[in-house]
Amino acid sequence: EQRHSEPVHSADCVIDSRRSTRSIENGSRMSFKTITVGIKPDAIEKFSKVTADQAIEELIWNAIDAEASRIEIIFYRNEMDGIEKVVVSDDGHGISVDDAETIFGNIGGSPKRLRRRSPKLDRPYHGKEGRGRYKAFSIGRQIQWHSRVLSGGAVTTFCVELDGSKIQAARIGSGTTCDGDPGCDVVITDLKDAASGLDNEARLDNIGHRLAPYLMANPGMRIIYDGETLDYAHAVSRSELLPVTDGGADDEEP
Repeated sequence: EQRHSEPVHSADCVIDSRRSTRSIENGSRMSFKTITVGIKPDAIEKFSKVTADQAIEELIWNAIDAEASRIEIIFYRNEMDGIEKVVVSDDGHGISVDDAETIFGNIGGSPKRLRRRSPKLDRPYHGKEGRGRYKAFSIGRQIQWHSRVLSGGAVTTFCVELDGSKIQAARIGSGTTCDGDPGCDVVITDLKDAASGLDNEARLDNIGHRLAPYLMANPGMRIIYDGETLDYAHAVSRSELLPVTDGGADDEEP
């Protein structure tokens, strides 16, 4: 059975599993600024009242919307084999530093609200309101987004931090160049009791059932859950291809 104790990526721009920060090639650390999230705390708390597997599924959809082809859900374990950190890692296009303040500064700040489909792969977007990220608070109290974006031939990395005890504040790091490929790692720590339910074979089946239609339509997508590749075939009894016409413009309401 596979266990994870190494960094998520092997390049210089990696998550350090001991410090939950990203190492930069020149050894420097990011500077942060704090912004206020434009929504009341009780509304954010309402968004986070979901099951742990629903939160993981939402982070998977966010990665799919970011045009990822490989998504890995990684559990870091303590000496008692309990989960102490959850990482959702993808190879999508990441979040840019320029977009971060808009995305994390308010609900509905996602650029996805302005279009129906992703820019390069033309994937239909799953979420547009920016609420899904707060569902991760059902798993843990501390959440970090380590984003890597390719721009001008170089990869820029930065971090966004949300703290469950200061839920209206988001800390956004400055961008720094690093080695590695584009993508995003969502790191969840200070876990709640609900996180223990993620270490359950039924969770993999539940997520597989709900994602099966999308994975059937996108066979190049690979999702790895705690070392096991998600297999949707057992969840499908019959498949049939039906024509669908989408005549709406990108700026129209769905």
